[in-house]
Amino acid sequence: MKYEIMENTSPVSYNVATVDFPAYEVFKEKAIDISEEIRAMNVDPENIKEAKTMLAEARKITDRLSRVRIDIKKEILAGYQTFEAQVKEISAIIGDADDALRAKVRELEEAERQAKKKALRITWDSRIERYPYVADCISDPFDRWLTPRHLNKTVTMKKAEADMVDWLERTDNDLQAAGSMGDVYLVEYIKTGDLPMAIQNVKERAEIQQRVSNAEQEELEEATAWFLIRGTKDIKLVEMLLKENEINFERK
Repeated sequence: MKYEIMENTSPVSYNVATVDFPAYEVFKEKAIDISEEIRAMNVDPENIKEAKTMLAEARKITDRLSRVRIDIKKEILAGYQTFEAQVKEISAIIGDADDALRAKVRELEEAERQAKKKALRITWDSRIERYPYVADCISDPFDRWLTPRHLNKTVTMKKAEADMVDWLERTDNDLQAAGSMGDVYLVEYIKTGDLPMAIQNVKERAEIQQRVSNAEQEELEEATAWFLIRGTKDIKLVEMLLKENEINFERK
């Protein structure tokens, strides 16, 4: 079904509102006269009351004009506000339709992504037996390899399958290499998926452990001292001082 909207003709008609204010010049001149008179006035206790009265009378007129202005504005805008509400209502209906269509598109795209994932899984299952290290060492290797990018339309099945083979080959070789260096390297590679990084991590941890061990040994050596105390009286005195200060010691 095709919908057409005539762009050369407006679907809305309206009348431009005009407001007649024939006494505008009269009121304006009167306001100017009052303003100039007050500005020129030398205010003193005798004429201040007169000036305030004159200004109050003038404000009565402007207050009345303001009320009229507000009433006219409301009346003029009433028609526009109705039209505005109608346009918003129509826009909301189209907006809801747009949201519904977008949701359907997302559902379709997700269905396509899941179908592609299923097809890639079939290809994976047909290849994984050739890579025993990957199958035995890594839990859920397919999910480890698969990324959201592989399911995008921009990545063809051929390209995704090529990337799959590259990953399997590289990972299987890296697992063999890591395993030949020791279990600690194999565990670290499984964690990181990056052989150089795994080797570096193991090396750094070994260095840290060695530094800690050296520091503990140095601390132990520096913290041990032997004193030879002769005489029962002096021995008891030293023991008392050590206990009072909560110092660990051994007596031999």
